[in-house]
Amino acid sequence: MSEDIDARKRFASELRSHRELHGERGLTQTELAKIVKTSRSTISRLEASVGYIPPDIPRRLDEVFETDGLFNRLYEEIESQGFPAHSRRRLALESKALTILEWSPHCRAWPAPNGVVRVRAPAGRAAEGQ
Repeated sequence: MSEDIDARKRFASELRSHRELHGERGLTQTELAKIVKTSRSTISRLEASVGYIPPDIPRRLDEVFETDGLFNRLYEEIESQGFPAHSRRRLALESKALTILEWSPHCRAWPAPNGVVRVRAPAGRAAEGQ
């Protein structure tokens, strides 16, 4: 199991589990959002492991669910890793590249079995490079 499966996915899983099992009937994302003073979309993103975690949310979740600092510890672990797993993989590939012809945060790159890096440009055209 990668170290990043980690705190971020565990944070999402724990949040969803605690929300659904809270009290006698659980909480909706909207109800939890009101309690922790955030938006329903923020709760949804956190449960999907997407985007930024507002730094005050883990402490509030620990208070609501009485989890003795679980969410705050997971948040600290996530923050200490610096980059999410998919970004760390790209950084590792970048350090092995002979030439970087172009870079964009909107492109997707993946290694092929023959060592060629394939890049799919936003327009849907694929390019190859050694």
